[in-house]
Amino acid sequence: MDRLTIFIIIAALFAFVAIVVMGLAQGDSFAVLFGIGVALAVGSIPDALPAVVTTILSVGSVNMAKKNAIMKVLPAVETLGSTSAINSDKTGTLTLNQMTVREIVTVQHHYTVSGEGYSFNGQVQRTTGDAERDLDYVMFPCALCNDSDIQDGEVIGDPTEAALYVLAQKGGVDVTEFRRNNPRVASVPFDSDYKFMATFHRMPGADGGR
Repeated sequence: MDRLTIFIIIAALFAFVAIVVMGLAQGDSFAVLFGIGVALAVGSIPDALPAVVTTILSVGSVNMAKKNAIMKVLPAVETLGSTSAINSDKTGTLTLNQMTVREIVTVQHHYTVSGEGYSFNGQVQRTTGDAERDLDYVMFPCALCNDSDIQDGEVIGDPTEAALYVLAQKGGVDVTEFRRNNPRVASVPFDSDYKFMATFHRMPGADGGR
């Protein structure tokens, strides 16, 4: 449509200039020639063009719907039709609605996490830092401060929390059993303004008490 519009404008301008030049060569008044040229330029726009464009876009919208692409506005059909490449979010949230923890970075250590999606197949491996460090302080919150659950590979809850659930499993925590042994007694729900959530659990202390 942009190319068609530009073509019509160029053709109208060419005709306008041609009429003015030929009219002046024959001795006609410039004012009269200018009026004729403007009338010709306006008349070069097809009256049925809006209806034809709407019909074409409607047909395109129907064809796109058959391929599971629903357009909310008709001009989007033309835009999508001229698209040569579509880039999606590499985390997978736009495709499979899955997220995966890939790295754990602390002040002195760096870990990589293998595996894909919500499968528990994978492990946490240290790549930098000194002696091996206990990651319980990372895995425990991922398991307990979490409202999601994974059953037979299906996520119940938020995809981000599910990724942390999987991380805890890969880190050696049996999340289901761990939650049962450390029951939640209170919680502070997640707040999007503060980006914060907290849970309180009854856990055994150093002396074996709770």
